Amino acid sequence: MFTSGSGALSGGTLGQFQTMTMFVVEALRSHNRWGYAATAGMVLFVLIILMSAINFLMVRRISSER
Repeated sequence: MFTSGSGALSGGTLGQFQTMTMFVVEALRSHNRWGYAATAGMVLFVLIILMSAINFLMVRRISSER
């Protein structure tokens, strides 16, 4: 599902299954777009931090109600 050919990280024939990390690796390897991949990596990092903070706050709130 994630490869089309010899281990390519295209995420399907039209890229319909491509994850964000697969996009970063493809931008680096296939297109040699280092700045674009670095920006996408930073966006991914910020999204992970935001989701972790939201998760932390929700778990803390749920545990304090008991």
